[in-house]
Amino acid sequence: MVEINQFVQDKIQNLADKLNITYEELKLQFDTQYDSEFLATSELPDTMRQSAAFNIISNINVAQSNAVGISFVVVGVSNIKFNRPTRDLFVVTKGKKKVSRIVFSGLDNVNKALEFKLGYMYKDVKVKQFYNGSDYSFLKGVEIPEGQEVGVMKALKLVNIPHVTFDKVTQLPSLVSAGSTFTDVTDWRIITGVIQSVISGNVKKKDRGPQDDRRWTRVNIISADTFQDIVIGTDGKVSMQEYTCWMDESLLKLLTNSSICNFYASVEIQKGVPVLTVYYVDTLVRAPSSNHIIVQSSDDELVIGDEEEEDLS
Repeated sequence: MVEINQFVQDKIQNLADKLNITYEELKLQFDTQYDSEFLATSELPDTMRQSAAFNIISNINVAQSNAVGISFVVVGVSNIKFNRPTRDLFVVTKGKKKVSRIVFSGLDNVNKALEFKLGYMYKDVKVKQFYNGSDYSFLKGVEIPEGQEVGVMKALKLVNIPHVTFDKVTQLPSLVSAGSTFTDVTDWRIITGVIQSVISGNVKKKDRGPQDDRRWTRVNIISADTFQDIVIGTDGKVSMQEYTCWMDESLLKLLTNSSICNFYASVEIQKGVPVLTVYYVDTLVRAPSSNHIIVQSSDDELVIGDEEEEDLS
């Protein structure tokens, strides 16, 4: 137990009275933060370390006191963002015709999203609502309730997601979030494709922290719903149009023996080429066991370029 003077005791008691929780509960939270690796390994003066611990527990409890309880069905998950440790869980909520997202932030919290099962309904989960009214932030310390399986596709029938043919993807990318230059990751498209390759690898170490083991998964697809012509380049090289899909490694289980799939994704145009960020995959045709897709492991680590940070406040 951390020894604190009367001033700090009074601050904790005052906070406890305002939040209607016990002093003992807050003092335990204070001790946990004070002894956390984050503060314990710092070279801060003890008074500053105590004030930091107090402000952290204040922020956590204020957020939880302002939380709203929502019920939802989980329909998708993102990979961990390259520019900072956040992960999105995509859900369908009652009355909304578009998927919503719950953002998980921090290395100690991003994998919490994977504890929610695809296709399961969860009731009265405490979250903080974003300013835009449609996105949420998962609060640290919130217990995950028991879920009930209902099925992803059953939930997705409740929202409007356009099915875009392969040749029209460039013309119909996802919208940009209001007031920003970032792709609206909840503005999904359904693209039907034939899987050509699946490759997974590690995010380059220089772009990771000491407890950060992020990996990347890339799937290349060609059209399944439109006839495609081959292209002969000026160098004589023959090719045909294919799209790159990025997804979280946890979704690989959905690709077992898959051949033709519907990819539920946000679409961004990069240098004139569509890039899909996939959050769910629904298999339409499975390949024969003798011809199924093998997930390749890349020896090359992905080099992450500089990215702007999206405002998640």
